[in-house]
Amino acid sequence: MNNFWIVVDTVRIPDALKQLKMIAVLETVLPLYAGSDFDYLIEQSPLVINLGSDETILEKWRTWSLFDSSSVIFTMDAEVDQYQLLDHLQALLTVKIEQTEFLFRFYTNVLWQQVAADLNHEDMATILGPASRLYWVDSSQNVQSFHKVHDKKKMQEKADETRPYHLTSSIFKQWV
Repeated sequence: MNNFWIVVDTVRIPDALKQLKMIAVLETVLPLYAGSDFDYLIEQSPLVINLGSDETILEKWRTWSLFDSSSVIFTMDAEVDQYQLLDHLQALLTVKIEQTEFLFRFYTNVLWQQVAADLNHEDMATILGPASRLYWVDSSQNVQSFHKVHDKKKMQEKADETRPYHLTSSIFKQWV
């Protein structure tokens, strides 16, 4: 069974937690920056929230005001420890492309609209970490996603080898 974990930008949606409590049962709420290198920005931290296992949440999510542009959803096996996901997402905040470090705002939909079609399989596995799929809402209000396509264990081991994570898709090289 998979759980759906939303990562929401609370700078863009300051009352995100309040809004989500009115429309969904929240299993777990974790500040993304807590205990990370960005802990000093805890007041502006995106939130990582377990929305449970009901797949209908995806259709509801795309209609929530501002969430369509300021959040993404990861799916993760319910057996995986939530802090493994949090640790991975914190590590994903700073990535290397070529030899340059970047702040990687993976929780914004615009990013995925620009790069998802050009991601290589290794970068997909790196970005997903312990999760199995990433969802975002495109500019036409459609839910889009990508998932791991190779041996998940092998790709995860490779992704865990180095931190900061290195992204190698050609789409990212234009950032350097």
